[in-house]
Amino acid sequence: MNEYEKYQPHINAAEGIKRIMGNKKLYITMLGRFKLREMTDAVAESIQSDDHEKRAFAVHALKGTAGNLGLPTLYSHTAEMEQLAKEQKDITHLMPPLEELVSELAPLIEMFITAEV
Repeated sequence: MNEYEKYQPHINAAEGIKRIMGNKKLYITMLGRFKLREMTDAVAESIQSDDHEKRAFAVHALKGTAGNLGLPTLYSHTAEMEQLAKEQKDITHLMPPLEELVSELAPLIEMFITAEV
């Protein structure tokens, strides 16, 4: 068992660290600055605004950040949302699972940062 397995499947720290050329300190800093709640709220607000371009952008931003930080469950969910948003389809039904995922992920991120600092 590697030192990061306890955070999986939500956090793949080894992948996230690899994406930033092995710089664990930078990874922890980036994870700490990740505005998960704010970005999720931006997706919810974009759904309410009925602006397809804004919706696709908000979901894409969250997906991209999740991918860069090695957050595979968040990435997968937002990839599905992004595809539907690009097709200008309704993604409202995907918000409750996103909110649930964020509720699980946020404390894990905090736990990871606390353990690594």
